[in-house]
Amino acid sequence: MTADLILNASGSILLRWVDEIFRRLTGRFGASFTERFRSGQFELVDGVSLDAGIEAAKQIWAEEIDFAQLTPEQIKRGLQARYPYPPSCDEFIRACLGGSDLDPEALFYRAQAEMAKRRARRPQNWPSSMLFWAAASLGNDLLHSDYRSMRGRWIAALDANRHHLGDIPDVSDEEALPAPKLSPQDVQVRIADVQLAATRMELPSNDRVRLEWAFKIADETARGVYHGGMNGKRLAAEAIRQARQAVPVSLLPFLAKTKPMEDEA
Repeated sequence: MTADLILNASGSILLRWVDEIFRRLTGRFGASFTERFRSGQFELVDGVSLDAGIEAAKQIWAEEIDFAQLTPEQIKRGLQARYPYPPSCDEFIRACLGGSDLDPEALFYRAQAEMAKRRARRPQNWPSSMLFWAAASLGNDLLHSDYRSMRGRWIAALDANRHHLGDIPDVSDEEALPAPKLSPQDVQVRIADVQLAATRMELPSNDRVRLEWAFKIADETARGVYHGGMNGKRLAAEAIRQARQAVPVSLLPFLAKTKPMEDEA
């Protein structure tokens, strides 16, 4: 990189250098980098049809980089940073300035903090949907472990969700409605009903159609967004077990004990 390619006479960042930044990051991350900016509306620029949203994003990046007064060497540092997911403009600038908040360990503790706020039904500030889905894929283990013990699984989760563009599910700021209060006897009756219904199901081992409700509870429990109470989790776990399906890890703690001595413990 040379200064004349980056700075014009007035000292502003040239859009063609932002074009190069976008080209490099798109080459590394594919469509997951540009999809956040794409509007689907096109405009002709020098006879070439370009997405208006992406072009507007490039203009903002140029302005923000200019405001940050980055040097050519700093921009080079930002392009050489090892991002675990496509960076935002702010993250790119921090990397240019030598920031370390893109380190996997820093991301781990950031994810812990944001997921803890989510469990408490408080506002969150996830830097990307990819980080959210990586955190959600680890379920409760994320909140109850440290980085040293989770390092391998965490890096694998980041890598597996690198191209995950799904929206982050909303969590209402309102208090959840209280789950219906059931006596221990009521719970046992409901579990017995589930067991009886499950024995009447003629389900092939790979057929989950009739258990969609139970697997949905398992998925929401793993992601920390299920608010149906413990009884719902117990019923779902029991239904899956009685249908001779593999009980998801998120529901294993809610399986009813099967040995009388365990129930008395």
